Amino acid sequence: EYGKQWYQRRVRGSSVSLEEVGDTTVVVFKQDRDETAMSTIIIRGSTDNIMDDIERAIDDGVNSVKVLTRDQRCLPGAAATEIELAKQLMIFGEQTSGMEQYAIK
Repeated sequence: EYGKQWYQRRVRGSSVSLEEVGDTTVVVFKQDRDETAMSTIIIRGSTDNIMDDIERAIDDGVNSVKVLTRDQRCLPGAAATEIELAKQLMIFGEQTSGMEQYAIK
């Protein structure tokens, strides 16, 4: 109880609660502010190998987001750029009249 009061005094816009994750009761610290730059992800798995795979997948995802938000030269993969370009060309083709419309589409 003392720790809960200390945390709420130190961090404004926060809450502390007990919640169940599976069969385990955990203490959850929440900050309800927009400028919060940190998050906690709780992962569970049946074996150490599964936990390692999940941790690696989360790490890869977080690092991908970091790179994409910091470096404007990076493009999304899996043909996402080509799909968006095709959508934009279809919209442009519908706005164009005459025979040029067929060439664009």
